[in-house]
Amino acid sequence: MELDTLAKRFTKARKDMGLTQEQLAKKADTTQAVINKIEKGKSLMPRHIDRLAKEMDTSPAWLQFGVESLDHLSKENIEVVLELSKLPDDEQKIVKSTIKAFRDARLNISK
Repeated sequence: MELDTLAKRFTKARKDMGLTQEQLAKKADTTQAVINKIEKGKSLMPRHIDRLAKEMDTSPAWLQFGVESLDHLSKENIEVVLELSKLPDDEQKIVKSTIKAFRDARLNISK
């Protein structure tokens, strides 16, 4: 399985720990519905990612971005991610799509 999304990394980490969605929810003081939403790809920036990562013995950076550390990000990049995490999930998807479209347009211009 390619671990190219938060949903896939999250599901792998949970299963690697041998936990059901219900068990993880209880350990992290959240609900099974929250866990399910993350694993279905409907939550791009979970509010309790730190607590969830700790219960799965991994880092929030790996769950969210597939990297072990965010040290390589600038302060401005981290601020953008934090602001993005405050938006509702549907608005986060719009921002992500807009960024991808902008990046793709820039790549096409430079060819």
